[in-house]
Amino acid sequence: MNGIAGQELSRNKAAGAWLVGVVNLTLLSSLLFASVVLNVFLARKVSVLTASIEKVKAEGRLKPGTIVPVIQGRSVDGAQQTLDYSDVHVPTVLYVFTPQCGWCAKNADNLRALIANSGSRYRIVGISLTRQDLKQYLEEKGFSLPVYTDIADSTKAIYRLGGTPTTIIVSPEARVLKVWSGVYVDNIRREIEESLKVHLPGCCKETVADQKDLHSKLTE
Repeated sequence: MNGIAGQELSRNKAAGAWLVGVVNLTLLSSLLFASVVLNVFLARKVSVLTASIEKVKAEGRLKPGTIVPVIQGRSVDGAQQTLDYSDVHVPTVLYVFTPQCGWCAKNADNLRALIANSGSRYRIVGISLTRQDLKQYLEEKGFSLPVYTDIADSTKAIYRLGGTPTTIIVSPEARVLKVWSGVYVDNIRREIEESLKVHLPGCCKETVADQKDLHSKLTE
């Protein structure tokens, strides 16, 4: 009897060990499959991002019709935040600036007008290319709008962020609708007024040629 019981115990132990092995193998296979799927997904995202960067580089400045990614950055207070265009049902106006930009200071009244008229027609978001003096700048100018800074270089490359001020309109589907570089004088002001259905005070006594000359010096 003891021999039979011992054999039965041995068989039970073997069966238990086999079952544990099967469970472990199944779990390992599931984890491996999930890892492969995740890696494929991440590789695809990297591939799409790389392709977008290369396409933008090849084409030069950001062009209407381009599909752009969400913007991840930080708030003025350092909190992580993500700008997703599908969060609202109206276009998003990106106002790209730096606190040190002389032409941005000259364009301040136009930005205030855009902020005052935002809401049912469009959403306005500030994009600061530097954190330096940002909080003090916004307080001194009295600008009340969400601002993103500390943006990744890869995102800046896709959006062709560099010269300031730059104004970009993006649809809820993340498609670029309009792009303007410079302060709101002459044709730029008229086109923005027509696109956003707002009245802007305009800017500056300088000619467009003067603006381009100074803008190039400020961004060298």
